[in-house]
Amino acid sequence: MINTEIDNLYKEIILDHYKNPRNYGRPTRFTTEANGTNPSCGDEVTVYLTISQGMITDVNFECSGCAISMASASIMSENVKFKRLEDALALSASAQCFLTTSDNLDYESIKKATDILALAGVRNFPMRIKCATLVWHALDQSIFNISGC
Repeated sequence: MINTEIDNLYKEIILDHYKNPRNYGRPTRFTTEANGTNPSCGDEVTVYLTISQGMITDVNFECSGCAISMASASIMSENVKFKRLEDALALSASAQCFLTTSDNLDYESIKKATDILALAGVRNFPMRIKCATLVWHALDQSIFNISGC
């Protein structure tokens, strides 16, 4: 019964982020951007970061895709705003690892970002994993573009 309640909560979180995406849209000013495409399903995402003194002060995105890619982008945008670049990259790595493994790994950063946990169900559907991780790859690329890596 508890698992069903948790599954329902996670579905509600995903639907909320899909229907009411946070930080959606192209900003008028930004420091860096990166695009991502999932050719297997047609999802496309662009991440825009505003960076000041090594910190993400604003994050926006545009997304054309399924509910999972939109929800993941919205969740990412809420969780990396006001993080230092290295912390955002660490969270991205943890999120990608969490989404691509069936193990219940103990990531402190994921536990603090509970909405990311809502995406755990994609691990049961290998074709959906790319939908969930697409925006995190674009986030990484956006940071690498500015840092010169």
